[in-house]
Amino acid sequence: AQASDAIRRCDRFKKLRSELHDRVLNGTPRSHKLVESFFETPVTNIPTVVSRLGITYKTARRDLERLVESNVLREIPDAHPRSFYVPEIMQIAYGGSEALQRSEIEGGDNEPTALSASESQQLS
Repeated sequence: AQASDAIRRCDRFKKLRSELHDRVLNGTPRSHKLVESFFETPVTNIPTVVSRLGITYKTARRDLERLVESNVLREIPDAHPRSFYVPEIMQIAYGGSEALQRSEIEGGDNEPTALSASESQQLS
């Protein structure tokens, strides 16, 4: 059962990677670098992007805001510094096998809900 769950999760991550890149087709090469980085660290903030990509704060903020507009990222409410996460990655990684199976059965279109305040604190 555990091996089957791991295989299902890997398949979902592979499919999601392609879907996220499709969402940023009009993005910059940086946008695609960021998408790839989210599979290593699905939670990020502006200073981290500045450091990782060697860009200005303003550029990092704009890039992350575009990814929010493209439905790749969600902002974590009341987080300082402003922080963002990829809800689908969190769902696949931490949603449990039952939620994963339900998502697959229902076509994978389930929109993950926003993080609660306590969940946001755990990610910060």
